[in-house]
Amino acid sequence: MKHSIIFAVITALLLMIAPSEAAAQQTYDVDYKEQSIEQIVKDLRKKTGYQFAYKKEILQSTPLITCSYKNATLKQLLDRIFYEEAGIDYEITNGTVILKRATKERPYFKRIVTGMVTDQDDEPLPGVTVLVRDTKDGVSTDLEGMFSLMVEGLDPVLDFTYIGMKPVALKLSSRTEKLVTVKMESDTKLLDEVLVTGYQNIKRENATGSYQLISSKTLEQRYTGDVASNLEGLVPGLVSYDSGEGKGLTIRGIGTFEANTTPLVVVDGLPVEGGLESVNPYNIENITVLKDAAAASIYGARASNGVIVITTKRAKSEKLELSFSADMTIAERPDYDYLQLADAAQLIELERYNYQYVKKNPSKSAYKSLQNDYKNNRGALSPISRILMSKDNGEITADEMEAMLTRLSQNDYFSEWQDLWQRQQITQQYNLSLRNRGRYVNSSVVLNYKGDNMGVSREQDNILTASYRGDMQLTKWLNLEFGANIISQRTKQHISSTYNEVFAFAPYQSMYNDDGTPSAMEAGAWLELPSLLNNQYGLKSEIYNPMDEIGFNFSRLRNTNLRSYVHANAQLMDGLTLSGMF
Repeated sequence: MKHSIIFAVITALLLMIAPSEAAAQQTYDVDYKEQSIEQIVKDLRKKTGYQFAYKKEILQSTPLITCSYKNATLKQLLDRIFYEEAGIDYEITNGTVILKRATKERPYFKRIVTGMVTDQDDEPLPGVTVLVRDTKDGVSTDLEGMFSLMVEGLDPVLDFTYIGMKPVALKLSSRTEKLVTVKMESDTKLLDEVLVTGYQNIKRENATGSYQLISSKTLEQRYTGDVASNLEGLVPGLVSYDSGEGKGLTIRGIGTFEANTTPLVVVDGLPVEGGLESVNPYNIENITVLKDAAAASIYGARASNGVIVITTKRAKSEKLELSFSADMTIAERPDYDYLQLADAAQLIELERYNYQYVKKNPSKSAYKSLQNDYKNNRGALSPISRILMSKDNGEITADEMEAMLTRLSQNDYFSEWQDLWQRQQITQQYNLSLRNRGRYVNSSVVLNYKGDNMGVSREQDNILTASYRGDMQLTKWLNLEFGANIISQRTKQHISSTYNEVFAFAPYQSMYNDDGTPSAMEAGAWLELPSLLNNQYGLKSEIYNPMDEIGFNFSRLRNTNLRSYVHANAQLMDGLTLSGMF
């Protein structure tokens, strides 16, 4: 009898525990949109069979929850919803979930996060942008959809974005799995957009190869003055740079040190030689960036660096459309304070220290070299070294030397140079467009002016662009597109010179005499050379002063570019279209 009672008790306990263990291993699908924790508790109690115990005040200050999980265990749901989203700790005991306040602050997160990004069909997504929210840290997924990124901070969040997919945000915590999996869903609104490759117009879902589509609405969200700078950050892998010898652009990376890396630019179906600089940013309807080698099938070897296909705006209404835009950007002068350069007094002190070190050196060879330069070639010595040597040779007294050094220590050549040469860079751009959709011809006229003072005194870069585009439906099967684009550029710049730079002279030197007149500064020669002082030779003065040079030595550029085109499309039958361009 006793054994029967024990067996019955054990059986009852097993029956009580078994459902709880089964529920713990079972997976669930949940989808909550702005639901309170109380509503989520009721739903989980119904789905899992677990009881929830808590005090009402624990749930009062929790935010509304929006999340969606599939095939998640109860523990995963508790971790992600209660601990990560609501900040509520929990404990599971005998089929009951006990909710309680988190007694410890959330730990500082710092580790390398590795994961995989897939689409709704579990296919890997390459090129997905992964960014740590509120930082500039980020990577792109590789061909297998994998990524690895160092993440640190309190409650960090990873943002996943990809053209044609809905963005995904992933919160990280100490309980985040070592390998995270992110699934992105298609954005049906973007799938209806048309992809323009320059030789065909197809829907995005029917396109193959690697491409990126940028609309005019996206481009207008920020002003950069040129198309290349605007595309940077919008197209993964696209980088614009300035090598000092000119601006450049790469899409597919650099595979050689010598070959050209500039992509081919196609405007309204025709390749252009002027690059993106010749395209009016206000007149762009959309841009398609073709990244892979498939573009070479139509454009040949010129497409080896990628292709940027641009479609310009056209008339959409029978009424006259008038649009005017004006943009102005102001950039402050460079701030050299962050370099923490030595001022005049500090540099004088340094030169005096070096001079005394050389003078007291037992070797005496370096000091003898200074004396030799002072006698035969004073132009090789700095102004401070000349003053110190003059005192040692008895040409001036110690009081006179200190007075001269004190006066020089009050100079500030860097500030004088910046006030003379540099100014606020002001770039202004105006755009006027007239469009009309007539009975026979659709016409678009666009005028654009861009002025830039280049941030340097007496320099300028002015560009005037005028363009016309017409569309004519000659017959039901023949369409004609024609247009012209003219660019007139006028540029004025100083020719680069060593003595025009900010660091050409020491900070204790000055462009001005005590009375404010231009001082006699030395550039290429010592001004007290006997040959220069002898009037019999008739040599010209070697005195240099930036105040005199700022009005001379310019390079002027006058450039005019004219591009006209005719594009005929003949649709002979369904599925067969002949196209001719000139």
